[in-house]
Amino acid sequence: MKKLSIYLMLALAGVFMTACGPEDNEFAGLKKAEADGAVVIPGFTASELGVINLNNVEVSEALDVPAFTTSKEALPEGVALSKGEIKFEDGTSLPATADGKVSGTALSDYVASIYGLRPEVRSVASTIYLYAVQNGAAVKINAGDVTLQVVPKAPEIESVYYFTGTLNNWDNGNTDYELSNGGLDPYENPVFTMRLPAPEDGGDIEFKVTPGSKIGTGDWNKCLASDGEGKFAYNNGGDGGNLKITAVEDAIYYKVSFDMLEQTYTVSAGFANPETWYLVGGCIGDGSWGNSSFDNVGTSLFPLSRISGTTISYTGYFTTDGFKLIKTPGSWSEQWGKGTNGYVKNDGGSGNITVPAAGYYTVTLNTMTDELTIVAADITPESYEVGIAGSFNGWSFEAMTRCTGNDHLWKTEMTATASVEAKFLIDGWSVNWGATDFPSGIGTQNGPNIPVAKGNYIVIFNDITGAYNFIRTDAEEEEEPVSEPEVWYLVGSCIGDGSWGNNSVDNVGTSLFPLAISGANTISYTGYFTTDGFKLIKTPGSWSDQWGQGSDGYVKNDGSSSNITVPAAGYYTVTLNTATDQLSVAPADITPENYEVGMAGSFNDWSFQGMARCTGSEHLWKAEMNVENNVDAKFLIDGWSVNWGATDFPSGIGTQNGPNIPVAKGNYIVIFNDITGGYNFVKK
Repeated sequence: MKKLSIYLMLALAGVFMTACGPEDNEFAGLKKAEADGAVVIPGFTASELGVINLNNVEVSEALDVPAFTTSKEALPEGVALSKGEIKFEDGTSLPATADGKVSGTALSDYVASIYGLRPEVRSVASTIYLYAVQNGAAVKINAGDVTLQVVPKAPEIESVYYFTGTLNNWDNGNTDYELSNGGLDPYENPVFTMRLPAPEDGGDIEFKVTPGSKIGTGDWNKCLASDGEGKFAYNNGGDGGNLKITAVEDAIYYKVSFDMLEQTYTVSAGFANPETWYLVGGCIGDGSWGNSSFDNVGTSLFPLSRISGTTISYTGYFTTDGFKLIKTPGSWSEQWGKGTNGYVKNDGGSGNITVPAAGYYTVTLNTMTDELTIVAADITPESYEVGIAGSFNGWSFEAMTRCTGNDHLWKTEMTATASVEAKFLIDGWSVNWGATDFPSGIGTQNGPNIPVAKGNYIVIFNDITGAYNFIRTDAEEEEEPVSEPEVWYLVGSCIGDGSWGNNSVDNVGTSLFPLAISGANTISYTGYFTTDGFKLIKTPGSWSDQWGQGSDGYVKNDGSSSNITVPAAGYYTVTLNTATDQLSVAPADITPENYEVGMAGSFNDWSFQGMARCTGSEHLWKAEMNVENNVDAKFLIDGWSVNWGATDFPSGIGTQNGPNIPVAKGNYIVIFNDITGGYNFVKK
């Protein structure tokens, strides 16, 4: 080792020494040799170690992954290295050990924040610093610039996978059930889904997932296997067991979603819309057996309501006079009656059904399995005066009429010229019923608003059970299919903090401002722009889909395009039709109000919860929201004198006193524009 004292070197270099020893150290007070306070020791340099593939090592928070090495022999005698540091070009730094080891987790996260999680070799420029100690004094040493070659920790995700299990007799070559993310980049959209039919025997489904590259090979080594409840492992790892879907009664299919990066999967059951059947008979309504048309509903025809899956039900008072069930008002061709050995379907010669004694009974029909039951209901119902309220009438109480011959069944007629929301209630709202099912379901006290599609309806409500039916009386309109518009984001020098930050969804509200869905295939944003440039990007963390300025107008997906600029600072509206690829930027002649905006909803008992202004904007607001169940929400100022709502989700344009926004369970960054009422629930 060189004998030159590090003190002498520092003195010659004229650097500041941070002393661990006495304050009167002979080098205290000397000026720094470099802006970063580090010195350069001749011959002492750091070197990279080749490709650091973090998929081949155990990755953790511990500093145990070798990242660089140093020429320690160049250090003066008696100098000990205490620790290290890697500093990247953007100012981010990672701690390291004296011998060049770092946290694999921290290194992977940093590289992924720049390049994404695709497991490819990425070049990362950095400067290596070491901290040395001699005779109780410490100094920071610049060991030079190195370019690290890093493969971030991430699984190898293929473009397509297939179900292999009980539904296809564990045939490794079968491709009937495809798990796909729609052909998108799996590292930008790692969620793969498939739809599986429910077994006819109603049993469970067991399976593994075979990557496309292994289909037909008989090789199970790369399949996805169980790693506990809701978790999976690659390469037949984890606990190695089969993935499982536990049967759900009445399900006709299952939707299975795999998040290939989180290594989790979820299952949701799908049901057929149950048929609607009606009671008719001597103890139903006016007792006339009237069945000429829908006009008899509520008078001599009482509908059963959906209670779950393919099961419908009715609870009410029956006398011992007979009744039947019919499927279609005006027709007797499909009916349920009494046979010699029980209830029979579609037998016109069947007898009437009767109950043994007058009282309350529940009639239940599974429309898939054709199981009909009639059981006594031991109840003493409350007496109410019921009405309906909703966005169609300013949420004011509108009385319903008791159905003929029934104290607990209520009827009204309703025309909705657009999609609306509704609830059943007594005047004053102390008792009210709601649910998310439509056109039939069971409302619960203080339940969510019922989403009602536009149309003409006979509405029936049962105040004993909360059951309701919206029975369509007009023909459903055939609407032009409208694809869900994409969400694009503004980024640039005049957007947010002006940093052009586009690392991940975490930039939303800071350097990325979303356009909100404002019409069929149309998204827009209105705000203040300076003459500094901006662009539009489609996916946070990626520049592959963008809009910029070309020689003859705006151009899409041209990475060499220029920034878009406005001619003078002011308010502008940016509008993009994602189906026709038409982009416009037009002045907005407005003088916006100034608000302090918050959120309220069923997730916080409808209390005002303030939002934060987005960076660099007076009229864009941000909040984070994590809900474990579907909820309703609105944007508002404290006191509710100004509030915005709509029925669209996850993006739309809220209007003053509009309906509640139906928010699906999930973890979101929420953005709201108080100029337009535009909102986005951006899933994290």
